[in-house]
Amino acid sequence: MELKVIKPFHGKVENKVMNKGDLVHSTDVERINALVGGGFCAIVSLSDTPNENDNNADDDNAHKDDANVVKGVVDYNGKVYPLDTLKEGLTLIGVSLASNAKERGVAKALGNLTEEQAQKLAEYLNENDNNITE
Repeated sequence: MELKVIKPFHGKVENKVMNKGDLVHSTDVERINALVGGGFCAIVSLSDTPNENDNNADDDNAHKDDANVVKGVVDYNGKVYPLDTLKEGLTLIGVSLASNAKERGVAKALGNLTEEQAQKLAEYLNENDNNITE
């Protein structure tokens, strides 16, 4: 898997300090769980081989990736939305969430929506049209 560093840490495998934005490639499930669970990294690809374009990304793509990793994203109805947008939308349609809800909590709330709530949320998301990808 390919992970992107979101909080600096000393990589024992890399034998150096891994800074925000660095990429970590690993197939060790325990290490991946520790890095993601500890808030040090976010998964950016399930591929375990480095992408040859990683170092050649233009500034726009690099900025977009940073925004996705730092803010978090959730896939809903085939589109990827910023975590904060979905949390705001869910709150507006009357779904209560913890203020510190993360991707998993929001995804669970999305899965429990009634048809009426799902339609209201879709209307909110369409009005704001701030999905990241289709």
